[in-house]
Amino acid sequence: MLRNIFFHLVLFTISFIDVYAQGGIISFEKTYIDLGTVTEREFPIKYRFGYIVAGSTPVTITKIETDCACSIAEYSQEAIGPGKKGFVEVIFSPYKAGPFKKSFTVIATKAVPQKTELIIEGFIKPFTFMPKIEFP
Repeated sequence: MLRNIFFHLVLFTISFIDVYAQGGIISFEKTYIDLGTVTEREFPIKYRFGYIVAGSTPVTITKIETDCACSIAEYSQEAIGPGKKGFVEVIFSPYKAGPFKKSFTVIATKAVPQKTELIIEGFIKPFTFMPKIEFP
């Protein structure tokens, strides 16, 4: 019985290592950034997350899911090989003042991990009323 358990444990470990050895490892420099207080002069809000690929195969980002329609993302479209760098630039167009927290889920093929969540957070300073602009 003990021998059977040991055999299955070794078999599981070998298959686990084999799965991870075949993929690239995507490693983001940061996955969270607090942008602090932002004014309307800084709209749209943009931040570029950099990453590097390690492992044995190139990694391709297939899509990025955002948590609202007010956010989009641009990213390196080509496959990024081991030792090379890529980016994900997130763009948020605020629609109201106050705190915000936006998440972007990066989905990649042949990558470990296959999903990575990137988060930007901050505070939108209340909009200022400018009579000369509002009523020319």
